[in-house]
Amino acid sequence: LRLTATPGYTILHSESTTRQGTVSGFTWSVGGALTIPIFDGLRTTSIVRQRHAEIDRRLAELDRALRLAVVEASAALASENQARRTLAAVQAQYALAVSLREDVEQNYVAGRVPYVNVLLAIVEEQSAARTILQAERAVLAARVTWVRAIAP
Repeated sequence: LRLTATPGYTILHSESTTRQGTVSGFTWSVGGALTIPIFDGLRTTSIVRQRHAEIDRRLAELDRALRLAVVEASAALASENQARRTLAAVQAQYALAVSLREDVEQNYVAGRVPYVNVLLAIVEEQSAARTILQAERAVLAARVTWVRAIAP
C-alpha cells in the first residue's frame, strides 16, 4: 500500500478569444496505490505463511525447552532436599555410633567387654563417617544438577 501527495503551483495562460488572461494557484494531488504480486504466482503470500509456520515451530520448541527446564530444576531441587534429609539422618547415626564407641571403650577399660567389641564399634563409627561423606557428596551433586538446570 502506497500513499502519495504532491504539492505544486500552476500557471494557466489562456489565449482564447472569449477569455484572455492568466490564472495561477497552488495545486495538490493525493493518491493511493495497492500493489499485489500478480506475476510471481502469489509466492509472496506462501513465503509469509512459511515464515509464520517457522516462527510458530520455533516458539513451540522454546516453550518445550522452558517446560523441560522447569521440570529439571524442580526435580533437582526435590533431589537436593531429599539428599539433605538423608544427610541429617546419617549425621544422627554417626552421633549414635560415636556415643556407642565411647560407651564400649569405657566398658573395655572397666573390664566388662573384650577389645573386639571396641574394634567393632570403631568400624561402625568409620562406616557412619563414610556414609556422611557419601551423603554430602549427594547433596553437592544435587546442587550442581539444580544449578545446571537453571543456568542459561
